Parts: sequence; C-alpha cells; structure tokens
Amino acid sequence: MNIVIPKIVKKLELKDYSEAFGGVCLEVWVNPPKSILNDLRSALNRINEIVISTEPVTSEQAVANQKLVDSILEEQLKCYSEILSQGNESTKISAEELKTMTVETFETDPGFWTWVKTRVNQMIVDHRLNIKKG
Repeated sequence: MNIVIPKIVKKLELKDYSEAFGGVCLEVWVNPPKSILNDLRSALNRINEIVISTEPVTSEQAVANQKLVDSILEEQLKCYSEILSQGNESTKISAEELKTMTVETFETDPGFWTWVKTRVNQMIVDHRLNIKKG
C-alpha cells in the first residue's frame, strides 16, 4: 500500500489580527517538508550574522550590513512565500509581493508582519503536535 500525505493547507483569517480585514485570509501549508522548515530556520538564524557595532561604521560597512540584512530578508520571504502559496490560487503570494507587503505595512502597522509570521509558525507547530483548533 502506498500512502501519500497530501499538502494540508489551513486558513489564517486576518480578522484575528483586526476585524478591519473582514473575510481576507491567507492559506498556510501546515505540513511542509522538513527541508523547507530547515531553510526557514536557517534564514531566521542568519540574523545572528549581523554585527552591531557601538563604534561609528564606514559607509562601506553600512552598505555591506544593508546587503546582508536584505539577503537575510529575501531568504526568509522566499520560505514564507512557499508556505503561503500552496492553497487557493487567489491567495498565493510571491516573495516579491511579501516584501512589498512588509515594507508597506511597516509604515502603517509595524506589528502586522510579525503577527503573520508568528501565526504561520504556530500553525505549523500546532499541526505537527496534532493540536486541533475548536
């Protein structure tokens, strides 16, 4: 017998962040393979590569630091895009679209992207621990 585990996708209702979102939701792939989770973990841990100096930095150091931050963010967004693009076609979101969203929402509601990432990660953990909602 050949058992094939399907992709399990669950809705993340943005009204849980704010009622103002109404019925808008993201779809989260809650059983991605370990390789994707490892890539995400590595991308998240890369933040430790950033060295914060108490001394003034040269313009070259500032440019190098910004390039590092940008590359870390791109890796993270690529992983989140993969996790958020396995459901309904209308809810798929590219890494570039996520980047635009993070920049735009940071200006008006800086906690939004952090909330989304936290909820996505928690939904994956809950699924892996077989925690049922409701």
